[in-house]
Amino acid sequence: MARRRMRRGGGGGGGGGGGVVDVVRVRRLLLLSLTCCSSIWPGGRIFAAADTDPNDLNVLNTLFTSLNSPGQLTGWQANGGDPCGQSWKGITCSGSGVTKIQLPNLSLTGNLAYNMNNLGSLVELDMSQNNLGGGGQIQYNLPNMKLEKLNLAGNQFGGNLPYSISTMPNLKYLNLNHNQLQGNISDVFSNLYSLSELDLSFNSLTGDLPQSFTGLSSLKKVYDACLFYFHILDMPH
Repeated sequence: MARRRMRRGGGGGGGGGGGVVDVVRVRRLLLLSLTCCSSIWPGGRIFAAADTDPNDLNVLNTLFTSLNSPGQLTGWQANGGDPCGQSWKGITCSGSGVTKIQLPNLSLTGNLAYNMNNLGSLVELDMSQNNLGGGGQIQYNLPNMKLEKLNLAGNQFGGNLPYSISTMPNLKYLNLNHNQLQGNISDVFSNLYSLSELDLSFNSLTGDLPQSFTGLSSLKKVYDACLFYFHILDMPH
């Protein structure tokens, strides 16, 4: 197919030979311009395709619903969204993965999401000083593979320590103080070789520390206070 060309300017028979406009090229430029414009929100912000890992997004959508869709979680949605490409309160990402959830002291109610263990890149979960749990046990399927810091202090979680804690080889900091935990302390310390700080104070835990506690070679700080009674067997050096 031959390209159509439009001659401009000319005027009558002897006028100057104006420039030649390549119609195909003009169309391509217009298409490119429209494509670029369609990705720019008024105000100049550019939106690309979703940045967030679909599994992480699904967990955050579920968590938002499990927390009773609180208005204080600005940017959050029950369906869809892009927490790594947009601004979701308390969310930090590295690439497409959610690495931190930091939502302390926000008067949140409800519970953790049932699929928290699908957050494969999470290194910190801090939902301390809220009103979570309602006396129920901490969700058993917490994030585990990369988690380094878990802080659920100052909530209303009951029961005992969830087994999923034993599957957190990188965990360095565990704080569950000021909850409603009770009974003998679960034996969840076998694989916590990185744990350096532990706070289970101000609960109703009783009895001896489990034998696996003696293998915590990295442990530097243990907090005990009112309503956390235990007998130290052999603290690691």
